[in-house]
Amino acid sequence: MDGYALQGQDGKSIPLDSSKAVDISRDGTVRQDGQDISQLAVVDLADPQALSKRGSNYFWLDSSAPQPAPAVQTDVLQGQLEGANSQPAESAVRLVNIMRQFETLQKAMAIGAEMNRRAIEEVAKVTS
Repeated sequence: MDGYALQGQDGKSIPLDSSKAVDISRDGTVRQDGQDISQLAVVDLADPQALSKRGSNYFWLDSSAPQPAPAVQTDVLQGQLEGANSQPAESAVRLVNIMRQFETLQKAMAIGAEMNRRAIEEVAKVTS
């Protein structure tokens, strides 16, 4: 959708006509106008840490990383969005708890600063 090329199993980009619909089957076969064009390169990485983030939704494999192996027992689902690996309700509860802890610590620091100010004022008072 952003204009980036799809990579085929042969490592080359898959040529597509942007004016025509594209269909991708579960095994990664790319079809256009009812004809098989190529098959997507679906791989497993030995070291996922070798990926570096590019933009908001893309990753780049470092050239020094070992070459990825073809993935086994995978399905490609066209038009699907991957779900998040977190629970939004649980995250919201944790965020509220962290904010309450922060406010409590902030109040404790303010009380400590007030006590220090008073101590300095009392020590500095000259009695006659």
